Amino acid sequence: MIKTVIKRDGRKESFDIEKLKQSIRVNAIDAVLRETESKINNLVDSVSGSVVQQIKNNNKITSAEIREIILVKLDEVAPLVAKIWREYDEQRWNK
Repeated sequence: MIKTVIKRDGRKESFDIEKLKQSIRVNAIDAVLRETESKINNLVDSVSGSVVQQIKNNNKITSAEIREIILVKLDEVAPLVAKIWREYDEQRWNK
C-alpha cells in the first residue's frame, strides 16, 4: 500500500485515503453536479477505490501522479468533474 505522497513543492506526507476522497468530493461539488449526496458518495468511493487499486504496490507517489490517475478515472465516469478540476488546476498553478 502506498505510504508516502511527494507534494508539488517536494514535501512528503503520509498517504491519506480520506484526503483523497475529500479532493474528489470538493471537485465533484464544484462541478455543480445536480446529483444526490448518495450519487456523489458513490462517485467518490468508485474513483478513490480505483486510485487505491492502481497505486497499492507503490511505496511512494507524487501528488501529480495521483491527480492524473483521478482525472483519467473521472474522464470515464464523470467528464464534467474532470473538466472543472483541470480548469481549476490551470487557474491555480498558472497565476
